[in-house]
Amino acid sequence: MDTPQGRWIHKVRTGMALFQSLTAPAAIGELNKHSSQVINFINNQFLNHHQRDGYLLGHASAFDIDGNVTAIAASSGGGKSTLMLKALETATARFLSNDRILFKPENGWVSVLGVAKHPRVNPGTLIHSERLIDILPTEERDRFTDMPKSQLWDIEQKYDVLIPNAYGEGKTALSGTLKHLILLDWALDATAPTALSSVDITQTPEALEGLRKSPGPFFQHVDGHFPTEQAQSAKIYAEHLASVEVLRLTGTIDFERAIALLQAKGIL
Repeated sequence: MDTPQGRWIHKVRTGMALFQSLTAPAAIGELNKHSSQVINFINNQFLNHHQRDGYLLGHASAFDIDGNVTAIAASSGGGKSTLMLKALETATARFLSNDRILFKPENGWVSVLGVAKHPRVNPGTLIHSERLIDILPTEERDRFTDMPKSQLWDIEQKYDVLIPNAYGEGKTALSGTLKHLILLDWALDATAPTALSSVDITQTPEALEGLRKSPGPFFQHVDGHFPTEQAQSAKIYAEHLASVEVLRLTGTIDFERAIALLQAKGIL
């Protein structure tokens, strides 16, 4: 509900009330019980601030190597978080963001910001990782271990991956220069092997559909009004990414082969 002072949003599942305004945003309810929702609300203020400054919002995970960032874009459930966490197994890669990035061109490069929130992943990501499997309670680990891959892939049941606990200190970054964008266009039932190829987004900007992200109901312009428009066009996203190498992973979903292909390309 919009008022002259700001926008009220009622979260039905948790009962939380969130008030979005330029000067006095507020979260009301059982804050300790629903801390993730509070963190999301705080992060929305961060996203608002930078979108007002010309950054575009992208639906992507990302990792950093010496200030050079690789983003991984896909629709929800496409495997971007899993591939990003696989990249962290290498000595030099650091976690930048799990589900959202902000980016804009500056002085011939593309600056990118991550969102300060630990990854939340499904059991399929954990069950196939020696490093992360202990995050699953024992009874759930037993349940998921023998589950068919196609069935496991569809389970939406989130678990927090605390990066310092799982990968050690010094494995996080907050910002960098966006060098590569990987588009996940693969599928479990594909018969072709996993392959990595270049994408010319000047000719096919529609390839960026998985990256496009609406600012959402919390976004508020600097003059206080709430926009009715959705995400910027794929063409505008392509213009913002003019200096970024865009690649596509196709074929069957194979994370180990994907990592090997990125290493062969010199990205990892």
